[in-house]
Amino acid sequence: MTGNNDKNNIEKIYNEMILPMEKKFVFNEFYSCELAKDYFTVEEKASVLLVGPELTGKTSFVRKIIGQNYPGMRIGPGPKTDRFIMVTYGENDNAIPDNLPFGATKELQTAYLSQCRRCCVDADVLKNLTIVDTTEILSDENFADLAWFAEQVDVILLFFDPENVLISRDFRKSIEAMNSHEDKMRIIFNKTETMSRGEVLNAYRQIVFSVSKVLSQQEPPEIYRGSFGDDEKELKKDLMSLHNNIRKRKINDLIKRAKSAKIHALLIIELGKGCPKLFGEVQFRIRNFEETWEEIERKFNLGIRDFPQKKKMQEKLASWDFANFPCFSKKLNILDDAIHQLEQCLTTSP
Repeated sequence: MTGNNDKNNIEKIYNEMILPMEKKFVFNEFYSCELAKDYFTVEEKASVLLVGPELTGKTSFVRKIIGQNYPGMRIGPGPKTDRFIMVTYGENDNAIPDNLPFGATKELQTAYLSQCRRCCVDADVLKNLTIVDTTEILSDENFADLAWFAEQVDVILLFFDPENVLISRDFRKSIEAMNSHEDKMRIIFNKTETMSRGEVLNAYRQIVFSVSKVLSQQEPPEIYRGSFGDDEKELKKDLMSLHNNIRKRKINDLIKRAKSAKIHALLIIELGKGCPKLFGEVQFRIRNFEETWEEIERKFNLGIRDFPQKKKMQEKLASWDFANFPCFSKKLNILDDAIHQLEQCLTTSP
């Protein structure tokens, strides 16, 4: 199954099997928005998201990858990036592309454009790669945007300065906002060229320790040392090859989305049993969310990494009318079928 047939089948699985269950349990109110039709038909181009504190070398990294400056680029102390900057290909540096990447919905485009500045650069590397540099002025709204970008891109690069490997509050919140996409994360260990081998190893251990406290996966993300010869060449080679696996990445993301939709539905069903008569009990279970969470995990034999963010979910549920939720689970089997069919597509996708 290849080409348009593959695209059509994947789109059909989402529209006919996953999306109806998302709507039934208002999945989009709690997580990312409904996937647009363009998500399945938009030009397939790899993308990478850069995340890290100020002065960790994100913007300099963009310049190294594309071999030149992009319009409006600023490097040095002080706030430089006050919104998401999308660096993409264009024959004229100041040209604005007609279509948004990532298949953004019409409703999302307005918010998306207000938070994103697009820079087109005539660089061959950008014909197959879009680079998104993130804001350094963070807020709760930015974290929500960051989570959306994390869902869309192929790779997330976390930037660290070896002289300051502690994770700040905002950097921690940034990583937590993307924690359901840990498999996409890589670490850029920057500015190591002036350090001794012992200093590099010590900073490396501290980074691994700090990151392990934030991410749930046992193994830390792969670490590359920026400005360090072979590591940098290997990373650039990896980024250049991303476009070869975009279709598989999208299928994997849909599998992850279907699993999240099922877990979300199970959580709603379990919390909403007995509504509206037992409203007080529901609120009690929401207030004691950790216990409720563990109970549902045991009951359905679910992996903790498959669960959504607890605090965000708890805050949303506290003000929700459970009487409007369907309280049945038989039709959730359709999500299992969708996952199975997507896994089959994964084995046949080029």
